[in-house]
Amino acid sequence: MTDITEKYKSVVRNITDTLKSKNRSSDECTLILASKYASIEKMQALIDIGHRHFGENKLQDAEKKKAYFSNRYSDLVWHMIGNIQSNKSRKAIQTFDQIQTVDRIKILERLENAAVEMNKCIPIMLQVNLEGEKTKSGVLPNDVYHLFERSVKCQNLKIEGLMTIPPYFDDPEEGRPIFIKMKELQLELNKSYGKDIIRHLSMGMSDDYVVAIEEGATFVRIGSAIFED
Repeated sequence: MTDITEKYKSVVRNITDTLKSKNRSSDECTLILASKYASIEKMQALIDIGHRHFGENKLQDAEKKKAYFSNRYSDLVWHMIGNIQSNKSRKAIQTFDQIQTVDRIKILERLENAAVEMNKCIPIMLQVNLEGEKTKSGVLPNDVYHLFERSVKCQNLKIEGLMTIPPYFDDPEEGRPIFIKMKELQLELNKSYGKDIIRHLSMGMSDDYVVAIEEGATFVRIGSAIFED
């Protein structure tokens, strides 16, 4: 597993260097490993060198992996970064430590009801579809304020951030305007609420995470840059 650990260390160095170049502290951006296609063995290799944050797209995969590692480690953090089916809201609350893909009122309310029932408080993010791509989930910019206003009223869901999945570009620089818009949206929502409640921006993946960090990302979700052979 030497190759995968070297890839991981290279990404961590890039994150650290980018933060430093923008006069941001080294702890201002968390690396989430998008482990959808990662084997237990590959995840174990990175856990062994200290990594703790994992993002899963499918509930059933997360359940299996969490069950495998739960007896060995109590400090792993599991992020939901895929679509949530409303009928699996309760299991999502049980399984994940953070949910980054809340994109409609129905899901928000189902998750809130489940969290209240289980007496669990969980941080969430609103997934925003800035470009209105029909193939991707996410609340549209015109509807994000309504979803935000409803989310701040939740008792057991703690709105902490915004998440987006930008279009793929051959040149990562082409995605910069989207990251800039996300930062602007964060500032606008906080201003409308009168308080800096939106603290995090989850944006940037294997091809564009450096640009995302330059524009204010506090979470980056990276899979292929580390796990692909």
